[in-house]
Amino acid sequence: MTATNFSALELSTASGGEWLVSPSEDFYVENIATDTRKDCTGSLFVALSGENFDAHDMLENAIKSNAAALCIKNKFSSLIKPEWRIPVLLVENTLEAYQNIARFHKMRFPEIRTVAITGSVGKTSVKEIIRSVLETAVGADGVLATEGNTNNHVGVPKNLLRLNKNHQFAVIEIGTNHHGEIEPLCRCVTPDVAVVGSVAPCHLEFLDNLEGVAREKSMIFSCLNPNGTAIFPDECPGSDILSLATAPFKNFCFGNGPNADFRAIYCGGHLRGSTIEVFFRPFNKTIRIDWSLTGAHQAYNAAAAAAVAVSLGLSPETIAEGLKKCVLPGMRMAVSEINNVNWINDAYNANPASMNAALHWLAEFATAKDLMLILGDMGELGINAAAEHRKVLESAFNMFPEAKFRLVGLMMSNTAGELAFDGDIRCFQDSTEAASVVKTELRPGLTVLLKGSRFMRLEKILPET
Repeated sequence: MTATNFSALELSTASGGEWLVSPSEDFYVENIATDTRKDCTGSLFVALSGENFDAHDMLENAIKSNAAALCIKNKFSSLIKPEWRIPVLLVENTLEAYQNIARFHKMRFPEIRTVAITGSVGKTSVKEIIRSVLETAVGADGVLATEGNTNNHVGVPKNLLRLNKNHQFAVIEIGTNHHGEIEPLCRCVTPDVAVVGSVAPCHLEFLDNLEGVAREKSMIFSCLNPNGTAIFPDECPGSDILSLATAPFKNFCFGNGPNADFRAIYCGGHLRGSTIEVFFRPFNKTIRIDWSLTGAHQAYNAAAAAAVAVSLGLSPETIAEGLKKCVLPGMRMAVSEINNVNWINDAYNANPASMNAALHWLAEFATAKDLMLILGDMGELGINAAAEHRKVLESAFNMFPEAKFRLVGLMMSNTAGELAFDGDIRCFQDSTEAASVVKTELRPGLTVLLKGSRFMRLEKILPET
């Protein structure tokens, strides 16, 4: 049996469950599965449940997909049919069992140094920058990083279960939009380095206010290795909360202030790149770097990544090389040219902080009369929604009075109607309606920004190539 397999005893011990139908002494599973639509051969199928589904309704599908065993809640034991002849692990909570099995698997590799990242904005950017730096040091096969947007209560354990003996580093992104979500995931990860990349008005519908955001983000330090390193912004809302949470650990701060341990000065950029100067206080060294990322917000993220990499023992020179090689995944400031029109696809998600970051970046080089801003609604702002949309649009109108504004969604449209702006503005109910109009307005030399929350699906406006 290899280090990626699980024996019956390991599964029951890790999950805290008991076998209803006991497997043989030499029984083991090769994987942990949660999706019956995929091949479950040799796997323990864990029956998770959510708002719109319950996998306990799909146990027969799991068996048809060749699952080697089932993990279900105690209260559903009556669903098991004798003719299935399959080992069944009963647990109180299948999600907690899944997370605990992932934690058990992660603890098999004490030599792997693990980084946990959270933040209101820029989590994925920071994760990808750190990945690039670490891969420069040890090669791509030596680094496991969160895939896509799998940063929630199911995605985090799923990523940890991909760990193997070839990995030297793991970079795990942890998201949240409710109080109490980060702590169990941090316990699952047990990081050696924990990072709060930012605290900004995001998910205020459930986190209440910026102090609530900071308090939830600070839970990334709750299960940090006692000998680990805590990393956080030198200046941000709720800094007192972060300072208190990081006090028991070795810590570094990053940012733009003179007291930051790691600072990246933004020297200016353009559509396809920028120049930054990264200051490493522990080495009293500054390195100037040209890289493909652009915007002052990405320089800020580079400082966070530098702090992480130094905590893991990398030199400033290796970090600089890794920064130069970094490329972000799709729909995050992805620049393309289609029929002589420059498209900036930043449609993956949006909140007030990321909206303002995009606008300030464009202001560096864009000519307003050659600019079309397609801005979509921002979600999960709760009672602050109207005020935050108003702030964003007021800034955009003031910065680019000659630009074309194409606003998508009820909040953007209603807010625009309340503002006295006599520029070129049109409003649309959804991205499909907007796409049909925008395609008739394109011309060579135009630069188009797509920016909105995920549910707006603004990428539908992007022409097919």
